[in-house]
Amino acid sequence: MLIQWKLLSLLLFTISLVGDSSFAQVCNDFDVNLVDDNVKRSVETISGCVELCDDNEYLGLCNPLWDEEEATVVCQQLGYYRALEFGECSLSGSGLGTGVPFPHGIDCTGTETNLTDCSTIANITTCEYTAVTCTRSVEFQLTRRLYSVCEFEEEVEVCVEIVAGVTVEDVVIGLVSYYETATPDLDYEELDELLTFPANSTEGDELCVTITIINDNLVEHEEYFAISATGIGGLTQDAIFLLWHDYADVDIVDDDLVEIGFGNATYTVVEGHGHVYACVEITNMEGEELERDIPFLLVSSDGSATDGEDFTSATQLLALHIGSSEGTQQCGGFDITDDAIQEMQETFTVSLTVADLAVQISSGGDRTTILITDDDEFQITFSEGTPYVSGGTVEVNFTGNFEIATAHCTLSLHPNLANLWVNCSDGHAVFQIDQVRGRRRYPIYVNATSTDGQFAYLDREVRRENVFCSAHLINEGVTVDGLDVTVQWQGTGPSTTGNETLRASVFECGFPLLRPPTQEPCTSPYTFTASAGGEGLMTIQADDALGLCTFHRNVILQVPYEAIGY
Repeated sequence: MLIQWKLLSLLLFTISLVGDSSFAQVCNDFDVNLVDDNVKRSVETISGCVELCDDNEYLGLCNPLWDEEEATVVCQQLGYYRALEFGECSLSGSGLGTGVPFPHGIDCTGTETNLTDCSTIANITTCEYTAVTCTRSVEFQLTRRLYSVCEFEEEVEVCVEIVAGVTVEDVVIGLVSYYETATPDLDYEELDELLTFPANSTEGDELCVTITIINDNLVEHEEYFAISATGIGGLTQDAIFLLWHDYADVDIVDDDLVEIGFGNATYTVVEGHGHVYACVEITNMEGEELERDIPFLLVSSDGSATDGEDFTSATQLLALHIGSSEGTQQCGGFDITDDAIQEMQETFTVSLTVADLAVQISSGGDRTTILITDDDEFQITFSEGTPYVSGGTVEVNFTGNFEIATAHCTLSLHPNLANLWVNCSDGHAVFQIDQVRGRRRYPIYVNATSTDGQFAYLDREVRRENVFCSAHLINEGVTVDGLDVTVQWQGTGPSTTGNETLRASVFECGFPLLRPPTQEPCTSPYTFTASAGGEGLMTIQADDALGLCTFHRNVILQVPYEAIGY
């Protein structure tokens, strides 16, 4: 009976120990718990102040080394992938566990999966309590926001990578292309592809897909299309993912060769045409035709020809247009000045520039020379008062509208006398006559050649009676003002030999339109008034027995002609 009582008492004592809550197992050392007065929990994330188990009770973690590495291990121990945020706890120590801090500090590298694998720091006296926000999400992104590919490469690789987290099961990412300026099936092959990340894929893992670029042999602007990444399947609600950088552009750089340049190194224009064209053409082209305009700039600059005098400077913006092929030209026009001045051949330059980096200028095709050929006719004219006769001297002066290279002047005497010939390339000749006989008129001939090889001829006669005469008319001798006619001359009369004393000092003036003709002594200047208008030949003659000084000038009276009776 006593033995049975002892067994019963022992049983009751054992039951009472088991039923005592102070002996219940609450946690294991280094277990983690998050607590907060406003704890945030969701399928993706959890946040709160950190408690660690010590001797079967949770104590607030006071850790002077609290940073991303320790926070990450805490999150992974709780079944999450990483720490989104970490810092100080908003609760005081009295709101955590028993109000006594965890006795150790924690020092982790971030590669551990449990705090028991981290180092501990003893004798923590003062520090701040810790808090963390953990996430279960796996983050993916396109590896680049912009891809650039040359058309001849014919493909571009687009990749998706894990930037955070670990997949607990297969995850499927969809990649789809979208039309922008590049056209599907003309510039690239459309993309609609699924990429599957297997379970346990982790940060840094990536999957790629190749997109075909169509090399179309057409000269085009730079074009682009877009790639979009979308989560299709995988990952339960306990491990959903976020997708960052889910959009990217793919630029297609056209590399079809296009060379342009001037069609000719030199363009020749005759001055009188007034206009010249300089043409730029497609000199080399791999494609069949242009798919875009190619603008270019033409700028003229002085050479031996001068802007404003020989041509009009211009800056012109032109373009080779869509559909153009090799050999197609576009021309710019430049005005040439027709100045009626004989000149040597002159030049100016036209240069070509193009801003399109995909267009090359052919070797030597960046400039051309415009050659202006003068077409003005070479002419020579006697100067006023030519020929000038004084005694036995005959002086000839003439000018040319172009530069004179060579000229010869000839005075033709009696057939039995040798002609007088002088070089008069400077536009001036002087003949000395010792004797005259026979002819009443002696021709003067001028033959001249310009520097560009043109020929000109001129002739005029000198009268025999004027040879050895010292008189000559001033400014062609005659001026007319209405019906008033004024005659001016210099000299005093003829001489038979040129050495005797001049005898005559009075000239006689006559005008045939006066009827009968008037002949009266006159001295220079002499003015008389006609009685009617009209045109006639005035004779001016020295009053001398030899009658050797005679001049004839055509005179037009500046009033209507009226017949005058005798």
